[in-house]
Amino acid sequence: MKWLRVAVSVGLLIWVCRAVDWGHLAALSRTMHAGWMLLAAAMGTANGFLTAAKWSLLLRATGLSVPYGRLVHVIWVSNFFGDFLPSAVGGDGLRIAAIARGSARAPQAASTVVVDRFLGVASLAVMAVLGGLWASIRWGVRDVLVALLLPLGALAVVLWLVWTASGQRILAASLKRLHHVPGRRFLLKLHAAVRAYRRRPQPLLAAASISFGIQCSRVVFFVALAWGLGIPV
Repeated sequence: MKWLRVAVSVGLLIWVCRAVDWGHLAALSRTMHAGWMLLAAAMGTANGFLTAAKWSLLLRATGLSVPYGRLVHVIWVSNFFGDFLPSAVGGDGLRIAAIARGSARAPQAASTVVVDRFLGVASLAVMAVLGGLWASIRWGVRDVLVALLLPLGALAVVLWLVWTASGQRILAASLKRLHHVPGRRFLLKLHAAVRAYRRRPQPLLAAASISFGIQCSRVVFFVALAWGLGIPV
């Protein structure tokens, strides 16, 4: 009910306000640089619109048409839940529910969020490798590249299972053996929906480009935030 949602929202806002050290915040506000803080706010806002644009591309590739304004609304709400809850799972679940509600194409809707996550992780992996190479060349620090071997290997295995024909057979066979697991049929349909992107490389590449741009803008966001607070980075 609407009154319950309002009550919960007000309660959460009160809880957040009570946790803030307002004296320390006031001291920071007198020393922060407004220009850098405005740039950080602009980057944070732009991320929401860029994420909605990327999601729109992925949805259209599956034949789902959702107004861009609706996607922006869902992104902002899911971002709040993703920040408030211990992980981003709550936000992703809200995105899937908002698009799949009243539709028989829940696996396709879920696949757009899964692929979105894959693209985000892949973009981060590219940036991590570039950062590791820069650290190795600029400062002679090779520990970063060594530390990346395990997560990059895990990412490669996941992409192989989801994307290649041999990996698809192994994953599909594994899912079929889990006949006692609730939601097994949905997972099989989700897997098929994710693999369907292999036949749509153009929107996938466009979405990957936007995803990399989002990660770059997040770097700018944190650097501008640090400079705005007087933290040397």
